[in-house]
Amino acid sequence: MNTTYRFWISPMITKRIIPCLDVKGDKVVKGVQFKNHQIVGSIIELAEKYSNDGADELVFYDISASTEGSVIKKEWVSEIARVINIPFCVAGGIKTLDDAKQILSLGADKISINTPALNNPKLINELSSEFGSQCVVIGMDVKYVDGQAILFARTGSEKTSYSTGINAIDWLLQAQDLGAGEVV
Repeated sequence: MNTTYRFWISPMITKRIIPCLDVKGDKVVKGVQFKNHQIVGSIIELAEKYSNDGADELVFYDISASTEGSVIKKEWVSEIARVINIPFCVAGGIKTLDDAKQILSLGADKISINTPALNNPKLINELSSEFGSQCVVIGMDVKYVDGQAILFARTGSEKTSYSTGINAIDWLLQAQDLGAGEVV
């Protein structure tokens, strides 16, 4: 049997502005290739500024939570929800369904996981079954090794990162099959 697939491509693709902010401690930081982080401002003030300036969505990566074995600080998640009126996603140390439930109950619209999903791929399915795939974002730190796009775990930083040996495209397809709604 011959199957014909038809796709409709919008003649005008909508562009969205989604600033991604790295958070370390209680501040937004900027680094180069995961090194030499400099403080650039307050999480709450920058969230409010980007929201007021017309961003469509915000993403907050707590870059120290995963490497220190902690979870995102809930205080700033609820404060962000209070001061902005656009969707936002948070990432960092979310390892369980309960972690995600707490973060989403504080006002985040999405959660993003990387290393916990690599350690326990079933977590993707659990999260998407509980909250819907639109809430589940998979982060991928990819580096080319011998011409292959390989996944790295623990934020890709030099001190804590390690190669999983997993092909990035293979993981992307698996994460999608398990229920991830977005991949970054």
